Amino acid sequence: ESSGVRLDDGSVVSASDMIITTEGDTAATLLALPAPPRARSAISLAFAATTPPWRGRDLLLNGEGAGPINSLVVMSELASETAPPGAALVTIAVIDPVTGDDTALEQAVRAQVARWFGASSHTWRLLRLHRIPYAQPDQLPHDLEPVQRSVRVGAGRYVAGDHRETATLQGALSSGRRAAEALLEDRGAA
Repeated sequence: ESSGVRLDDGSVVSASDMIITTEGDTAATLLALPAPPRARSAISLAFAATTPPWRGRDLLLNGEGAGPINSLVVMSELASETAPPGAALVTIAVIDPVTGDDTALEQAVRAQVARWFGASSHTWRLLRLHRIPYAQPDQLPHDLEPVQRSVRVGAGRYVAGDHRETATLQGALSSGRRAAEALLEDRGAA
C-alpha cells in the first residue's frame, strides 16, 4: 500500500521506501506490473555421500544433453557445516520439466550419477527432494529486450529479482544492487 506493507493479520508496517524482492508473478501482482515471462520449475535433490565425488568448489554442468541432471555441486566443499556429520553434502539440480513421481526421478538421477561417479554413489542417502514451482523465469532471447528492466516502479517503490534482468543468481543480485542504488540516489545519498 502507499503507506507501507499490509500483513496477513491486517496490520500495516509503515514504510516510505520499499524494495520488493520476490518472484516475478508475485511482484507483478503486488506492484501492478506487466506479467513476467513464464515461470520455470526446478527440482533440488540433496544427498549425504560417504565421500565427496570430487574435491573442490566446482559446479558440474551436464554437457551430455541427456539425463535429468542439470548441475551438481558438493556443497560441503563450499561450506563444510552444511553436511551431515561424517558425510559430504551433494546437491543436484533438475530444471527440465519432469513428470512422474519422486521415486522415479530419484532412480533416474541415481542412474546418471552412477554413470558419472561409479558404484560408490549407490551408498548416497537421499536427504531431501524439493520441487520448486517458480525457480526462475523461463526467458527466451526476446524476453531479454531490454536485458535490464527498470527497478523503479513508483515513488519510494523499487523491485528486484531475476525477472528484472537475466534469469540467474547474477541477474537477481545485480537487480538488487541497482534497486538499492536507485533508492539511495532518490534519497540524495552518495
